Amino acid sequence: MRQGLEARCASHAQATAVATCARCGGFLCGECLEVEDAAPYCEPCVAWRRKNDRVSGLSWAVMVLGGLAALMVVLLVPTVGYFLFGGDTGWNREVGFQVIVLLTLLLGLVSAPSLVLGFWEGRRIHQKKSPRGGQRLMRLGMWLGGSGLVVFLCEALFAVWTAWAVMSANLD
Repeated sequence: MRQGLEARCASHAQATAVATCARCGGFLCGECLEVEDAAPYCEPCVAWRRKNDRVSGLSWAVMVLGGLAALMVVLLVPTVGYFLFGGDTGWNREVGFQVIVLLTLLLGLVSAPSLVLGFWEGRRIHQKKSPRGGQRLMRLGMWLGGSGLVVFLCEALFAVWTAWAVMSANLD
């Protein structure tokens, strides 16, 4: 290869380039080359990746609240089925109804904040005030929290309907 046709390092004009940065495309010599996840990067791009690929605490909080909502749904749905639709529990239906109301309230208490905090964190990520590395985690937490909120609303409507049915049965 002729001397004039060789690519030169962007930072060291005298050095021959051995790779290009996977993010910015700049030429890199052996001294400037940094390998991350089996890809070559320059030093500024490595710093940028490390800053932007981390996960914020708020994204983790959204995920934890969403996970708790999913756990509450997993506990709530079989409880409703067992207490209201059969099974000899040894408990009376009033205790079962109280357990269902308690689980429903707990579900609402973890579902709604996961959505509110998720929307807030999503806006912060969009405004580049929060690292974008937590975006997937935040979206999963919001999805779980939103699903929990839907179950919460359905369960609340079901509880109102059940209470109405019990009250109207006693009036007759």
